[in-house]
Amino acid sequence: MIVPKDFVQSPHQADRGVICRAGGTEAVALVVEGVCVLRYDNELGKGDHRHWGETEVPYVFTDIDQLVADFFNDVTRWHHEHGND
Repeated sequence: MIVPKDFVQSPHQADRGVICRAGGTEAVALVVEGVCVLRYDNELGKGDHRHWGETEVPYVFTDIDQLVADFFNDVTRWHHEHGND
C-alpha cells in the first residue's frame, strides 16, 4: 500500500480520517477522542490489513482511489453505528 507523500493530512483533524507515514509504513486511521477505532495499514511482516476496533483482517490493496473509498465508507459506517451521523 503506497500513499503518495502529497496525500498526507493533518492528524489534528479529530474524528475524521488521518493519513500518515512512519518508518516505511503507511496508514489511514480514524481516531475518536484519542482512540484509534479504525485503521488500514501495511505493517511490516503483516502486509496490507484493516483494524476495526480490536479485529484485524487482511485487506487487498488495489489502488489509492479504492483505498480512500473503502476507508471513508468505513468511517461513515463507524459513525452511523456509534450514533455520530
